[in-house]
Amino acid sequence: MATELAGIAVRTGSGLKVCVPATLGCVSTYILLEQEAWFEKEAQFVERLVEPGDTAVDIGANYGVYALALARAVGPDGQVFAYEPSAQTAAYLAESKKLNAAASLVIEQRALSDTEGWAQLYTSSMGGEFHALQPGQTHGGASERVPLTTLDVEQRRHNWTRLDFLKIDAEGEEARIIAGGVGVLTDQSPLVMFEIKHEKGVDLGVANALHALGYELYRLIGPAVMLVPADLSRISNSELNLFAAKPDRAQIMEAKGLLARKLTLPEHLTADDARWVFDAPHHRHFAIQPGEIDGAYTKGLAAFGVWRDEARPPDERFGALILALNELRGAAQSMPNASRIAMLARASWEADEWQAAHACLTELVRVQALPTGEPFLAVHPRFDTLSAEGQASEWFFVAIMELAEKINAFSSIFRQSHYESLMMISRSRLASPEMPRRLAMQLVRSGKPVPPGLDAVLAGEDHLNRDYLTPERLKQLCANLKPAF
Repeated sequence: MATELAGIAVRTGSGLKVCVPATLGCVSTYILLEQEAWFEKEAQFVERLVEPGDTAVDIGANYGVYALALARAVGPDGQVFAYEPSAQTAAYLAESKKLNAAASLVIEQRALSDTEGWAQLYTSSMGGEFHALQPGQTHGGASERVPLTTLDVEQRRHNWTRLDFLKIDAEGEEARIIAGGVGVLTDQSPLVMFEIKHEKGVDLGVANALHALGYELYRLIGPAVMLVPADLSRISNSELNLFAAKPDRAQIMEAKGLLARKLTLPEHLTADDARWVFDAPHHRHFAIQPGEIDGAYTKGLAAFGVWRDEARPPDERFGALILALNELRGAAQSMPNASRIAMLARASWEADEWQAAHACLTELVRVQALPTGEPFLAVHPRFDTLSAEGQASEWFFVAIMELAEKINAFSSIFRQSHYESLMMISRSRLASPEMPRRLAMQLVRSGKPVPPGLDAVLAGEDHLNRDYLTPERLKQLCANLKPAF
């Protein structure tokens, strides 16, 4: 890059290096520094969807979070074609290709639509993820002329004989991209991931177009465990992307345990199915008493155990999760104690019913009671492996507050967090490293000082990009930005 602050290489928890603009005004820069990952649940799932030697296409590659992960997964015998029309964003992507030695990544500086030619790409100061062929609220009038092509033209140009995975994130251009790719989407059978949330709201046009071509629609749950059938009449606020696959591709994914084509309720549940919940090591730090538990709660725990059993068929795991939700919901209504509400929150979170999970978390904070009597799990799976010894109350409530923070905002760049809550979480040794990063970045971007001690936390080994997280460096990255919030 031309100057020191023209671009920075951000390391991710998965081992990638992503070159992005050196400003916290860029959404990608902010999120990758904050989370050391991309905020979408699909980002941690895509590498499981392809195999060495596969061919993948990323339309709207932006700075390469998905393309780089896919290139690593397909290996030297595969290929990933990353389409990014913006000259500047494509230059950052090319730098990331070098940093990651991603030889299988092919960068195409072109926009895709339903026709060939040229078009104006409207650019945004918020970064490449907001560039679009149609002007919107985030565009300040700047634009560049870019070549226009179609998916079918590109298939012929590159001779894709087998397209395995296709990602489309093109800020409202998705339907026209499908129209320009009917040939390849008809002749071949890729797994397709596509964005459904845009500036103007939910767009189901692509879903309907793919369905008309024989593709079945899926959503990701777990939050990143498997794909399950998507009901377009019940798209949650947390859903940003959907998947589509023809039956043959769905069968391949199902055989890998990554997709359930249907919901199958488990025929028999036993006490052993709930054993891993009953035997959870944190119970000895709470007043949990073994004994009789009513049938609905026991059934809910057993069903949740089946859902978490990776040896079970995907359709049975999916059915078990839905059964667990129903049984735990009924058990919590009949006896709303902390154990049952916590279990319902956990099941709701993993079923991608975030609104229901948040309602449970709110109630747990309101009641301020620790679980007693009945077994339970922490509301977030990260805490399953963290010891509650000598800190049972902190273990229980930090998990609640951290999950609530994540549900309230995909990132603190999108929505202001409550400083007091985020400060309380960040002071705990049980907090994930992301929480103090959220706090410091939000404070600096709001023009507020970083409190004493937080800078020392951010200098720790838990933070891969600690050189960029000093108060002075964060201020540099905020230069020329108006204070947020």
